[in-house]
Amino acid sequence: MDPKLTDEEVRLLHDLVEAGGEQTISGNRRHDGLARLVDLGFVTAQAINLSTVLYRITGEGREAAGAFAA
Repeated sequence: MDPKLTDEEVRLLHDLVEAGGEQTISGNRRHDGLARLVDLGFVTAQAINLSTVLYRITGEGREAAGAFAA
């Protein structure tokens, strides 16, 4: 069964696709929506340093983004 994604999570997946598949978040910016996408296997997270995380969309994440394309 496919997980139900919120509108915000779908937007985050589309943002990652549009950004070429990866995006960094630095400092005190919120990571909340991306954390669940990591748990679901749609996105991976890699700490670059103490304050920066690199998020990359996975193949499953691309498929999920495509399934919610307008």
